[in-house]
Amino acid sequence: MQRDLQLSVIIPHLNEPETLANCLLALDAQRDGPVAFEIIVVDNGSAVMPAAVCDAIGNVRLEREIIAGPRPARNCGATVAAAQLLAFIDADCVAQPGWVEAIVTFLEANPEVAFVGGDIGIMPDRAGSLSMIEAYESVYSYRNDRYIAEHGISATGKHGRAC
Repeated sequence: MQRDLQLSVIIPHLNEPETLANCLLALDAQRDGPVAFEIIVVDNGSAVMPAAVCDAIGNVRLEREIIAGPRPARNCGATVAAAQLLAFIDADCVAQPGWVEAIVTFLEANPEVAFVGGDIGIMPDRAGSLSMIEAYESVYSYRNDRYIAEHGISATGKHGRAC
């Protein structure tokens, strides 16, 4: 029996099939959880559409946005999304276990909240060891918690044109 979709996860993509595959694998691993969700990849002008990557995971909707930029790609995904709750993640990110469930659980418990933003961390190239750049970025970059507190918006997902 098909569960009602609770969340649409939207991924803008441009020429990053390897990182998209990692992103999709992390999301696919959460499909057995308590939250029913769809995955929408919106390609934004890649030299090769990532159909093979999406097909390898299965049950991934692939769309195309011709206007350049992640904002139009995100908005295209939002336009075709089947669920009322939307989650945005970039193709070069990997959702941690429980990411989907945490989003839905929090928003259902707090209906007055319009959006949530989470921590963005560094995933090192080598497990257990950070390069100098990764160490620097882990301290000084991706301070999404401060950005939300200071500006009231989260990284990704700004409003604009829909496809």
